[in-house]
Amino acid sequence: MSEPSHGSGARARALALAALLALVLALYWRTASHGFVAYDDPLYVSENPLVARGLTLEGLRWAFGFQAGNWHPLTWLSHMLDAELFGLAPGAHHLVSVILHALNTALLFLLVRRLSGVGWSALFVAALFALHPLRAESVAWASERKDVLSGTFWLLTLLAYERYARHGGARRYVLVGACLALGLMAKSMLVTLPLVLLLLDVWPLARWSKDTRAALLREKLPFVALALAAGSATLWIQQSEGAVGSLHSLSLAERASNACLTYWVYLVKTLAPAGLACFVPHPVVVTPREELARVLFWPGLLSFVALAAVTALAFQQRRVRPHFWLGWLWYLLAAAPVIGFVQVGQQAYADRYTYLPTIGPALALAFELRALAARRPRLRPLLVAACALVLAALVPLSARQIATWRDSRTLFTHALAVTEHNYLAGTFLGQVERRKGELDAARAHLERALEDNKFYAPAMLELGLTLAELDDLTGARKALKRTLRNDPANSQAQRALTSVEQRLGDGQGGDER
Repeated sequence: MSEPSHGSGARARALALAALLALVLALYWRTASHGFVAYDDPLYVSENPLVARGLTLEGLRWAFGFQAGNWHPLTWLSHMLDAELFGLAPGAHHLVSVILHALNTALLFLLVRRLSGVGWSALFVAALFALHPLRAESVAWASERKDVLSGTFWLLTLLAYERYARHGGARRYVLVGACLALGLMAKSMLVTLPLVLLLLDVWPLARWSKDTRAALLREKLPFVALALAAGSATLWIQQSEGAVGSLHSLSLAERASNACLTYWVYLVKTLAPAGLACFVPHPVVVTPREELARVLFWPGLLSFVALAAVTALAFQQRRVRPHFWLGWLWYLLAAAPVIGFVQVGQQAYADRYTYLPTIGPALALAFELRALAARRPRLRPLLVAACALVLAALVPLSARQIATWRDSRTLFTHALAVTEHNYLAGTFLGQVERRKGELDAARAHLERALEDNKFYAPAMLELGLTLAELDDLTGARKALKRTLRNDPANSQAQRALTSVEQRLGDGQGGDER
């Protein structure tokens, strides 16, 4: 399975890797001219006063608390370091994420090369990962620094584990734990990483046997404890801040159906990356109850059956095609924390959640193609050409997707164009238009957003502010009161309502419904 690590072949692979990294940097370098967007960037960077001050003791204490519905102190510190070095220049913040993505590409190549001894297949896996349009959201969105940063420590953890598994040693073991801990401090999505280590024990490290499995399981217990601690802390803060949907808002059947369906959506979008958007509404929020069976429950059930069938096939093939078993379970495990069984936010799924999980299918594909080329050498030139064409096709698709993150108007206009009932994109676009003085356009977007989700308080607030600027004070008062019925603690709505009522000369107003 291994390839020689010296000579012209090694030099050719090194040059190819250098060319890949240069292509990644060139592809994403345009983000240097991008601005921050209205979606989460104000909270994470552009309007966060503690981040804007750079690295301070106060910021350090704050970063290690529970902020923005998460616990990811390393991510906060990375934003603060950017602010310390570059201020709030958005291009510099974007380019740091680009450099981290290029670093992750190199680390992934090194990981697959070390695990398998196969250089060209490792390069293909790294290229699929680096150039795919699904990566654009994680790399080009400043708020998703946690994706690329946690990805760095995911890969460093696996590299450290490969060294430990082959050579042993307490220091190497501690290094694995340290990398995992840092990754969890960047994003708690890494909670399933200890289970991926067990997968590597089976293949390609070949450590798993009847005699060793008990020791291997004990070996992972400290890593599992780290993961459970970080995951529990994140779940607790998300529940306390209302970010996690309760069983009253989403039933177990709704969660499970959407989760199973999402596993397939990610695979389909990996194969055919079309219709990518920064937000996709959860079907429960925008679909009439009588249509949920057709839209969600039946597709979810079929997806579950298909997932079970593929898993059974991968298990049955685990000795003949261990790469298939590894790649499939890598995908299932890496995506599990964000697949929707525990619903965080109002999205059905998100492109950013594929950053690490789809490495698994890429591994399975690369090594299946390698096995096919070994069985049928005459097909090798055709397979190489096909792989090159696929990678070449990904570049313009990624460039197009990266361009949608240029600014808020471009981002949300694109999201509305490729999705249906996208009340969040409509709300943000309405906000953008209002701030630019395009009040009639803002009103139209916000009214459409409320048609799609009549309980969405941010849309009600923006509509109230827009109507107030249009001097429709009665309509503004009604919208702002609706906002406060759905979000009583909204101080901006309270201030705006006070102002509108003063302009109306009615300090009390009526309870208009």
